[in-house]
Amino acid sequence: MLVHVDAYRLESPEQVDDLDITTDDAVVVIEWGEGLAEHLGASYLSVSLDESLDGGRRVSVRGVGARWVGQRLGFHL
Repeated sequence: MLVHVDAYRLESPEQVDDLDITTDDAVVVIEWGEGLAEHLGASYLSVSLDESLDGGRRVSVRGVGARWVGQRLGFHL
């Protein structure tokens, strides 16, 4: 199951909790979740999209937690 949450208008982790998101059997994608949703799981991927110096986009992927220790995160576009 895939769960998508747009947390753009949420202001606190408690508001995320009120959504009653189940992470056990699902892939959860939370947009604008930085500072709000980290408590939902001990391990997660943080994906950031930023404008690069040349006007393009830069994608950064960072693994957080024990599941990602020693894992190489990379991809080709």
